[in-house]
Amino acid sequence: MSQTYTTYEGNEPYIFVSYSHKDTELVMPVICGLQEYGFRAWYDVGTELGYEWPEYIANHILSAHCMLFFVTQNAADSQYCRQEVTYATACRKPIIRIQLGEKVQLSPGMQMMLNNLQASLTYKPDNCDALVEELSAARMLQPCLADDRPENTPSVSDDTILQFKLGECCYFGRGTAQDCYQAADYFRKAAEAGYAPAQVRLGSCYYFGKGVLRNIETALEWYQKAAAQNNAAAQFRIGECYFLGIGYAKDYNRAFMWFRKAAAQGYAKAEEYLKKYYYSGRIIRGEMH
Repeated sequence: MSQTYTTYEGNEPYIFVSYSHKDTELVMPVICGLQEYGFRAWYDVGTELGYEWPEYIANHILSAHCMLFFVTQNAADSQYCRQEVTYATACRKPIIRIQLGEKVQLSPGMQMMLNNLQASLTYKPDNCDALVEELSAARMLQPCLADDRPENTPSVSDDTILQFKLGECCYFGRGTAQDCYQAADYFRKAAEAGYAPAQVRLGSCYYFGKGVLRNIETALEWYQKAAAQNNAAAQFRIGECYFLGIGYAKDYNRAFMWFRKAAAQGYAKAEEYLKKYYYSGRIIRGEMH
């Protein structure tokens, strides 16, 4: 069954994702990963074809900052994907081509356009995390990174953000040898300065025991600090702990509340958990509105 997630609508810079709906199950984990980092993305989740469809798609391409094009044989054979890439090229939108595994037979015209793209990546479905990490560091996508901090969120310095990014490099072994201990140290410095993404990462270090001794209680403390800043990833993690009974007594009502907070910000994993609630009937009376 195809998955459908909340797509960005607004006036801030965002990524237009072009893909064949036949490849939804391959593409959505990447979009989910980008959402976890806070990137704004728009993608057609099943727009009903009709007279206004070309205007609808074209307007979103025109308003987008850049495009991610997932290249598969399905996409290459789709007249809609070809039209999207052609129009984005005409609008001089930056495009990142992402090759989904298998070799694709492209028409001469499509091959000519794609050969001139600014960036090209290869994606194997079993290595989604590596692709998301590479995309998250792409300079082209940085304007699409949301900064939705509430008013009580502490401002952070460039040094704090740099510490977080250094932690990411050490944690994932990007540009340096992987070192979770050094990563946790960088995350801690940025987290103590009040940077919510670092608080989530440090919480996950404690949750999984990477670079530090595993301590669920400490993990939840850092998740709570980030959630207080309206960080969707932290809200999801807390909800998941309530759902699974890790660190908290299992409580589907509280889990639902936290998932709903994260889903309201378009956090895809939270939306998937909410679907499980609706389908399984686990929502307890008083929690549905």
